[in-house]
Amino acid sequence: MSFGCEGGGTTISRTAAVGGGYTFHFHGSSMSLDDDDNEEWVEFSSPPFSTLAEAIGAMSRSGQWVIMYPLFVHPDYHAEVLRLAVESAQRLKPDLAKLWRARRADWERVCSSHDDR
Repeated sequence: MSFGCEGGGTTISRTAAVGGGYTFHFHGSSMSLDDDDNEEWVEFSSPPFSTLAEAIGAMSRSGQWVIMYPLFVHPDYHAEVLRLAVESAQRLKPDLAKLWRARRADWERVCSSHDDR
């Protein structure tokens, strides 16, 4: 799953777990300003999580991930990601909920049921 916003982006990847199943972790980069107001790229990553929902929750505790632009969602996770997006959007503050309403169609398109593999 990959998504972006102005000045950054994040990817959540799955890795085969010992004994079956998967673990999930996120990594990405964002632009920020250093102490002298110079732009710099900051990279970040996470430890592994047991579920996709846990990885998303750790990445964006406020649920604001849903207003980022979705680039790709693996077909195995279309339904789950769209469900998580709708649930997260219900908890957004009103000003951010307005952004979700504008972004929802993008998430629905990326999480459509056709198989992109």
